[in-house]
Order: sequence, then C-alpha cells, then structure tokens
Amino acid sequence: MALFSRRRGGGDRTAAESPSPLTTLAEDTTSSAFAGDVEDDGRPQRPDTAPIGDSERARIDAALQRLEGDGVDVDDLAALGAAYDRARATGADGDVVVETIGLAIGEHLVRHARMDWALVTDVFGTDLGVVARRRGTTLIPTNIVATRWLSGQTGWVPGVVGHLIRLGTG
Repeated sequence: MALFSRRRGGGDRTAAESPSPLTTLAEDTTSSAFAGDVEDDGRPQRPDTAPIGDSERARIDAALQRLEGDGVDVDDLAALGAAYDRARATGADGDVVVETIGLAIGEHLVRHARMDWALVTDVFGTDLGVVARRRGTTLIPTNIVATRWLSGQTGWVPGVVGHLIRLGTG
C-alpha cells in the first residue's frame, strides 16, 4: 500500500505520471521566483553622495571644538583613541561620544586620506560621511564608532583609522 501516492478519488499515481518539479517550475510563467523579478522600491542600490551644507559643516566644527576644549588634537590618532577609551571607561554619554569621535575620525580621514565630506544616502537613509576621491568608497564614521561603542571595544582607533587611511590613499 502506497500511503503518500494516492490521489483524491482513490487512484494511484505512478512515477511516470508525476510531473517533475523542474518541468513544473519551467512551465510556470506566473511565478516570480527569480531574484531579478523583484520590484524596484525606489531606494538607491549604491550610495549616492551630495555636498555638505552649512549645517553639516557646523556639526563637524562643533565636534572638533569639543575635542579641542579637552586638549585632543584631531590630527593625532593616538590622542583620538585615548579620548574615546577615556569616554568608554568613564561611562560618558554614548550619543555624544559617537558624534564627537565619529566626526573627528571623519575629519582626520579628510585631512590625511584624500577623502571629502559628503551627505551619503543609501538604503538605510542619509548620513554625514566621507568619500574617497579616487575610488568613490563611502564611509560613515559615526557608524564605525557606534558599532564599537555598543560592543564595548577599546584600543581600536589608531589601528582601524590607520588602515582606512592606507586604503584611502592607495
């Protein structure tokens, strides 16, 4: 007795009568089972960039002034790293740290890695970022900091930003 081969109505279906799954898929013209059949949702598939305006420049300048007020030189990766690590150790406000250190890292990349500030729009929204002049690679420095802040990482700034500089100037 074949328990799983019975059709409604009681008859048995043989292997020769059963359609191949491949034949069924190939004959189905209504299926959108292929990745290329996805409707465009209007969001950019690659990051778009636009020049920053006065308000974005003011945000960057405010972050740099906060660090300068604490005696931190944005051109010194060790000092930037120490400022981040101190903030992490003292339980500083994460939003302020992410904004301040993130924008300072962005400014460091602009000054030392042939990058420019830009408004970067991708599938997740629009952020203040930097774009490599030569390759068009985009980075969102505040995201770099936020990810490490949330995971509790310290000691990463000089190595990570140094690596980004080498990538940006290559």
